[in-house]
Amino acid sequence: MGKKDGGSRNLGRLVFWEAWALAGIIHMLLVAPAESRMALYFLYNAAAFLVLYPIVYLYKWIPMPGVLRMILIPLDVCFHTVLLLSTFLWLGYGAFVFWPSFFPFLVSNGIVLCVFWALLYMTWARYGLGTSRAFMALGPFGILTFWVALGGALGFFGGRWIVEHAGGHIGSDSVKLLVWVLLVLMGMSGAALMAPKKTKED
Repeated sequence: MGKKDGGSRNLGRLVFWEAWALAGIIHMLLVAPAESRMALYFLYNAAAFLVLYPIVYLYKWIPMPGVLRMILIPLDVCFHTVLLLSTFLWLGYGAFVFWPSFFPFLVSNGIVLCVFWALLYMTWARYGLGTSRAFMALGPFGILTFWVALGGALGFFGGRWIVEHAGGHIGSDSVKLLVWVLLVLMGMSGAALMAPKKTKED
């Protein structure tokens, strides 16, 4: 009975994020600038997420023979990597629409920011998506998110102090902003690593 209960909760998580992805696609079609090539890329990414996310999700929770799961490991790693990049592009779409002044910075520093996002994805975001090996219920994930928020706040205020007091030694304004954002991401990832995690193994 416990296994079945876990499966029902996981199905709810899947439906939730699929609904958000579908809502994002509708938002792109109605709000995003139609003449923008970047908006088209974001639309392709959203469609890919809508298809790929259930595959990764169900792969994690459907019981499989050990040999078959080992054979599928390379495909699993590939799908997880694509899903990680897709979530980063979703963040990019948020900046593109709601914070357009920040978007050029995101594009010019995309590779570095994506690396640090990967750390945060592995320590926090994948638990929210339900694509980690061990399932994390909403309560423990909420506690983990609280820790992540604290780490982000520490990185934010620490980064602001560094920029204000040592900004002359860091470089241009864009470099200062990059350092500041990376400190926020590092604070969030570090807090996620240190936070107690209560998960349920498959």
